[in-house]
Amino acid sequence: MKKLSTYLFLILFSFSAPSFADDIRDFQIEGISIGDSLLKHLSKKEILSNHEFIYYNEKSFSKDIAGIFYDKDLSEYDIVQIDFKFNDPDFTIVGMSGYIDYDNDLSSCYKKQNEIDNKMSSKYSYIKRKDWGILKLDIGGEGATYRPITYDLKKGSRMAVDCYFYTDPTFTHNLKVHMSTKIMKNYMNLPVEPSEN
Repeated sequence: MKKLSTYLFLILFSFSAPSFADDIRDFQIEGISIGDSLLKHLSKKEILSNHEFIYYNEKSFSKDIAGIFYDKDLSEYDIVQIDFKFNDPDFTIVGMSGYIDYDNDLSSCYKKQNEIDNKMSSKYSYIKRKDWGILKLDIGGEGATYRPITYDLKKGSRMAVDCYFYTDPTFTHNLKVHMSTKIMKNYMNLPVEPSEN
């Protein structure tokens, strides 16, 4: 696992969905789908020993959603983060993120992002797509930036593909593809638009 501390600050998936899919459950990251039981992929002992309350919601004092890092037999990504309902006996998956590190090669990150975007735009059905351009990050060093492209789906879910550029050498440039159900978006209190602060 590479620089997990970087991933804790951030929220890639393989495009194995049928053409014109519009349900987030149709998409996968390393063979894992939203709505799956995490127990299909990890034992209960592994889950309870390694989960983190990454998105602890202090406002409601709830710990309903937990996250765990997954690196078993990955073929596409360097690490996958899985978000799940902690109090659900099935540990139902409600969000996922996959990451590819690009070290100091930001141009390759943008190239891969554009490839994924082209595939998304040509094969999948979504309500709204938006390229937000290059935005300022408030972590990762002065001058750190990211470029998000978002896809809003039915039922309030969202997918996105982002490239992150850092000036702090302890961070690694990376590509991130992530998926969030409406439940996950509400829990994280995600804004409709990416932050520009």
